[in-house]
Amino acid sequence: LKVHLDKQTVQTYYPLLHTLEVIELQTTGAFPQVMPFWSPEPEALARDYEVGLSLDTAGLHTLRLVPREARGLVQEIQLILRDLQPQAFVQVEKNGTRVRLDITTFTINPEVSEAQLALHVPAGTKVVHPLQ
Repeated sequence: LKVHLDKQTVQTYYPLLHTLEVIELQTTGAFPQVMPFWSPEPEALARDYEVGLSLDTAGLHTLRLVPREARGLVQEIQLILRDLQPQAFVQVEKNGTRVRLDITTFTINPEVSEAQLALHVPAGTKVVHPLQ
């Protein structure tokens, strides 16, 4: 799975499905905030989410965010940390679906060029626009 995000679109490439999903941001009316704890306004977390922090016996902290408004698909978001470094991101949806992203490397403020962010999709990839 590869995702490219810019001011106009969110493009998600699914290599096993040979599919590129394109969502025009003017269609959604807002810039998607998939991981709200990396928001430029962290005070919005307490306004929009019930926030909890726990520590387990393995020394992992879990930041839990539960949306205050019932609308939407997300039931809970978790950020799992070890020594304040992200280890995993978990999204639990209301239908029971769980998506887990394990973070093997986390670098603060890395130097990243535009070329490194380019999304390269093989010829013959099916392009879909699910919101059109």
